[in-house]
Amino acid sequence: MSTQKYIVGAEAKDLLGQVTEKRIPVTITAKDEANWQVYKSNFLAVQANRVIFTQPVPDTFGAESNLSDGQKVAISFKKGYYKHLLVSRVVAHEDYELDPGISTPTVVVLIPDKIDRIQRRAYNRGVIPEGQTVTAAFKRIGDSPGSNQSYQGELTDLSAGGLGMQIPESDATNMVEGEQFTMRFVPSPDQNLIVVNVRLRHITRDSDTSLGTLGFQIIGMEISEEGRATLRRIGRVTSLYQRQEKQAKKEDLVTQ
Repeated sequence: MSTQKYIVGAEAKDLLGQVTEKRIPVTITAKDEANWQVYKSNFLAVQANRVIFTQPVPDTFGAESNLSDGQKVAISFKKGYYKHLLVSRVVAHEDYELDPGISTPTVVVLIPDKIDRIQRRAYNRGVIPEGQTVTAAFKRIGDSPGSNQSYQGELTDLSAGGLGMQIPESDATNMVEGEQFTMRFVPSPDQNLIVVNVRLRHITRDSDTSLGTLGFQIIGMEISEEGRATLRRIGRVTSLYQRQEKQAKKEDLVTQ
């Protein structure tokens, strides 16, 4: 099961010091108008009440880096068996001196009041159990062309990091990698509705089966308490799928 814990006070600052010393990579998420933007960066330094990161680079080719002072950001990083999530605000863009005469551009955020900690296995893929159908409905985020059109597909796998889906191949031809959607699904008959923001990462079209296979990344959920609770919930569902898959494999061996 996915567990979660808040890290606060001196423990949080100590954790930030450890990951800064090792220059641990981070993912920074922020909302730009209607869409979510995702950036890659690294810890660089911790000061009295600030954390300094290397200049964030968009993880999508051709996107612009435009984090602004005062902007709310979600920052995630891995350490040990856990993924850590924190929410803060950008307070400065400044040059940081690495060595005398050598500086690098950075972005600075305030040290948050707390850091969420979630077991990393929640981000491992869980295959939808055989005989179970999970239908998801989704539509584009914002006012982009076709944003009012809704689609439906069948989930193939799920994790707190993303999900796979099959849809009619004719619908897949209307989609472009990088597009963002709001998605709704019920993971099993005894579960409540889950709503996530996703970004389309890859499309595989198969004209022989008239199906398209889509891979989505879950984005923007870290920035709110409700979103982080949804990620923890998905982690629990994923663990359930994984246990069911293991049980099915055991039963197959017995019957062989």
